[in-house]
Order: sequence, then structure tokens, then C-alpha cells
Amino acid sequence: MDSNKAKSILRLYRPGVDEITEPVSEALSLVNNKPELKAWYEKHLVNEDAISGQFDSIAIPSGLKDQLIQQFNEKDDENTNTDPALSKRHSWLAPLAIAASLLLIVLSWGLFEPTEKPSFIQFQQDMIAFATQPYEMDITVEDLTLINQEFGKANWPTTYVTPEPLNTMHALGGVTQLWDDNKVSIVCLEDEAGKYIWLFVTNLTVFGEDMNAVLEPMLISEQPLLTHTAWQDQRFHYYMIAEGNIDFINSYL
Repeated sequence: MDSNKAKSILRLYRPGVDEITEPVSEALSLVNNKPELKAWYEKHLVNEDAISGQFDSIAIPSGLKDQLIQQFNEKDDENTNTDPALSKRHSWLAPLAIAASLLLIVLSWGLFEPTEKPSFIQFQQDMIAFATQPYEMDITVEDLTLINQEFGKANWPTTYVTPEPLNTMHALGGVTQLWDDNKVSIVCLEDEAGKYIWLFVTNLTVFGEDMNAVLEPMLISEQPLLTHTAWQDQRFHYYMIAEGNIDFINSYL
């Protein structure tokens, strides 16, 4: 098992809740043997705790339960005189209806995102997490052309086109990353001042017609200072994160 596979398993594992299966046990063992993976997992647990704390702090609007019960009872009264069996069935369905309504409200607040199809928003979140946590490069040649060729040998997205200004940066290497069973070629670069840029390349079919997959350069965060942008051509989606301001990222497009 490599680090990427271990991360995929541990992202779904909830310590103290889920059973420690054989894959989970193997992934945890790898964590203990790889300092970079251990640092990633510790950061992952901190992030999960923060999300959990945010969820626990959500206050259900006052009177919501009574309002839902009243609405259900009004509907139930309409059926009482027509079908006693249906009315009896409604009596035990009421709690389920309330619970479902509450869940839909929580979902509408954006705490969860649908996972049936990969979305570009999810991709952004995971790639930002990649760039801001320790990682290992499995392609260590320091030349953009050679990095591109190494992606091709691994059957990863290759023969992509980088912006001309980006070709002036010092290439550090690359990463063959799997994201939601999709191959992502990651190019790591550095300018003369030691500021980093990460270019993520994946096939055009991954996000389909998702219009969010094209972004004008914009700020991600001020601490650390990160910006990002995204574009596409006839074959690939390109997502770029830069360790600098808007002027900095624009200077490499």
C-alpha cells in the first residue's frame, strides 16, 4: 500500500467509531512508518475535529419542531376521515418525517456535499489540502519536459500545455495522484524567491459540464497567502495554486 491509497482509506475512517478493518490497520501501520504521512494524518484529524465541532454548534431554529408537527397534523387531519389505516400509519411516520426534514435543512446549509459524482469544488478542497500538507514526489526530475514524459510512462495525464511564463520557473518534480479514482498529474514548481506553484492536470471528462471548473485568479487565504485559478483546453482541466497574491499568480499565466 502506498501513501495515496492510505490517505484514501483514512479519509473515510472515523477513529473510535468505525471498525478497524484490515485495510485500515495497514494504512495506520504505514502512518507510523512514514513521517510525511503521519504529519498529513495528524492534520487530517485536526480538520475533522474542527468540522465536527462546527456541526455540533449548529442551533436548530426555535419552534421548528412544533411547526413541522403542526404542518404534519394538518395534513394528517385531511386523511383521518377517509382512511383510518392510513391515519394510523401516519402516526408512526411523523417522527421520521420530522427527522428527514431536519436533515434536509442541515444539508441545505452546505455542511455536506453530494458524493455521487466528483465535483470541482471537492477537487479544489482536496488539492488545497494537498498543497498545504507534507507530500512525497514520486517524479524527482527537475525539468518540465522530463516531468511530462514521466507522467506519460506512468500512463498519467501527459502532453498537457503549460502557460509560457510558467516554463521559466524551477521545476521541483511531480506527483502521480489518484483522486476519486481519477488520475491527476501534479507539477511542483518554485520561483527565484522560493515561492511555490502547484499545477494540477486531470482529464476533461472528470468534471464534464461543471462550469465552476473555470476560475479567474482569486484569493484562497491570506494566512498562508494562497491564490488559485483554473482553466481548460480540449483535453484537460488545469487547476493552479500559487504561494503569492493575485499579481503573482497572474504573472505566470
